[in-house]
Amino acid sequence: MLHHNSIGKRNKTVASHIGGGTYRWAICKQPNMRQMACIPIVLFALGSTALAQIEPGLPGSVEYSVLSNNQTWIQTTDPITIGTYVEDLLTDRNNQPEGRGAIGIVTSTGFDEDYGVMAAMVDFGRDYSAGIVFPELSPIQIVPEPSTLVLLPGILLWCAALRRRR
Repeated sequence: MLHHNSIGKRNKTVASHIGGGTYRWAICKQPNMRQMACIPIVLFALGSTALAQIEPGLPGSVEYSVLSNNQTWIQTTDPITIGTYVEDLLTDRNNQPEGRGAIGIVTSTGFDEDYGVMAAMVDFGRDYSAGIVFPELSPIQIVPEPSTLVLLPGILLWCAALRRRR
């Protein structure tokens, strides 16, 4: 997080780099105004980052099902086996149906003699499956979407720390 003080002015400008975007706002130095303005703005900025990171799959895709159930995913080092959720790491794969999404479920695995590596058949939902080699897949774990309210204590501590620095 970057902080810039304007010399001789009454406002403090704060720039936050969250996800792929930068959010900037000015916070008045008056304590009541800071408390009222700081928290909703930061919560809004943090809450909107998930949508900006990736365009979700269309209804019927595995990715859409995960996101619509207020879940997300994290990469793991688990082995890729049948039933494992995986993320397709190749973002510009040719000849993919619209709305396929980036994550799917492994339905089978085997050695791909053409590429000389292990490969998996991945079901992306929407009646679409694709064979993808392991180096282009990342095993993932489905987890609950972090709530912005979970971040609230940290934001309150951050605001209190700013207040004490003066």
